[in-house]
Amino acid sequence: MENNILKSNFNFLKRLENFVINEKNIKEKFKLLDFYAYFAKNNSVGTFHGPSIEYHLLEIAEKIPFPTNNNKLDKSLIIMTKAYKSGGHTRIVEHTIHYSINNKYDLLFTKDNFEIPSTINNICKEKECGIIVLTEQNILKKAEELRNIANKYKNIILHIHPEDYLPILAFGHSKWSIPIFYYNHAEHLFWFGISVADVVLDLSSRARNNSIIYRNVKKSELLEIPIIVKEINHKKNETLRKKLNIDKNSIVFLSAGSEYKFMPNKEIDFRKVVEMILSNFNNSYFIIIGINPKNRLWKKIQNKYQDKLLLIEEVDYNSYIEYINITNIYIDSMPVSGYTILLENAVRKIPIVFLDTFFSFPDSILKEAILYDNILGKVEEIIENNFMQNVNLEAHYVENYIKKLNFIIENHPKHSKNLNMEQKYDFSKSSIFSYILENVFKNKITRDKPQLKILSLKYKIMIYYYMIKEYKISVLIYNFLFQKVKNKLG
Repeated sequence: MENNILKSNFNFLKRLENFVINEKNIKEKFKLLDFYAYFAKNNSVGTFHGPSIEYHLLEIAEKIPFPTNNNKLDKSLIIMTKAYKSGGHTRIVEHTIHYSINNKYDLLFTKDNFEIPSTINNICKEKECGIIVLTEQNILKKAEELRNIANKYKNIILHIHPEDYLPILAFGHSKWSIPIFYYNHAEHLFWFGISVADVVLDLSSRARNNSIIYRNVKKSELLEIPIIVKEINHKKNETLRKKLNIDKNSIVFLSAGSEYKFMPNKEIDFRKVVEMILSNFNNSYFIIIGINPKNRLWKKIQNKYQDKLLLIEEVDYNSYIEYINITNIYIDSMPVSGYTILLENAVRKIPIVFLDTFFSFPDSILKEAILYDNILGKVEEIIENNFMQNVNLEAHYVENYIKKLNFIIENHPKHSKNLNMEQKYDFSKSSIFSYILENVFKNKITRDKPQLKILSLKYKIMIYYYMIKEYKISVLIYNFLFQKVKNKLG
């Protein structure tokens, strides 16, 4: 069944690809491309990259006027799609800017539909890092604007979302000469940018292996996630425990991550992990950051354990650190891991419990990975060892991260496009794509409704038709979709 879904997703993606490449109307082309991008990102499609689409974008990039201004700034430019109050992605950028000494940065956002976190504003103000937000709505004008701005810098570091193809349009011109480094923070997803990236910065050996095998990346460098080393604030520990009515001798378990990371599949259900821990350790509390307390999947277990289980939908970074201060054991989100959050706890000498999966884990902690059936045993072992767990995290210390980043940048002074990419795909049951399908996307086929909504009626009909054909949707669903299209026509 899984293989069929992978093949169907891949075939449907190729159909969308043909729509994009053959569409002559430029506005409609980019509407289709947005739909393609979100479909590829939000489904396991059997591949991590789309060479044909990238080549097509390179052709379009050649037609965008190239700047004549050669004045250079003694700075590097970090490009993000957008930033968030929480999450490791934003923290990495903040640490890069904040702790760099010799390298100076400016920060650019390709989207403007978000509020820039105060943490970024404060750091950029302190480090004289300019913040630029692209507001142009016309995609080609926006690409030209990005190209004109970025052409003044020494180096470009991409921290973009997987669906953000704007950098290809901006930097895909044959005259572009500034080195581009792509930070691969979404290594388990399809993403754009291989064609323009000189070096892919991978977060682990596993991620690097996937970049080379499945993306045909020519140059990959290992660059571990940077973590700030701070001791636990015991005063805040006591204050927050009192506020939450948690006795100082109780064991506090913590987990955090986006809500989708806790969604159960056939084999792994995080709710059962919580129940198992709270049932076996009477003096324990479990805090989960990232889950809506009103989530129907969690209501029953919340009612059962009352104040022993605290569900918090969202907190800012500083508040999150306060919860770390009262934590005895950190349990990783399952079935999808929280990469940076694991390290945030481990670096504070808080024992971590996480599963070994197809996903890349930091090389430094991989030996601590366990199987699902061993969770309770691992927790008991940690408690018996007086909450001690020794892992070597030196590679993640922010000063070592900065040194390594600078070394990589200095040793790749020239830009060259990564051409002649052959698309790699794998539909086997043992592939990482099958794992992602089963554990991240739960064997479901998703489509981005807002992106589909703005397409012309012709493409809506064609997309529905090919979805029905590829996924063998029943006649009843076909009739329902047909009626919707008929109502649209009036």
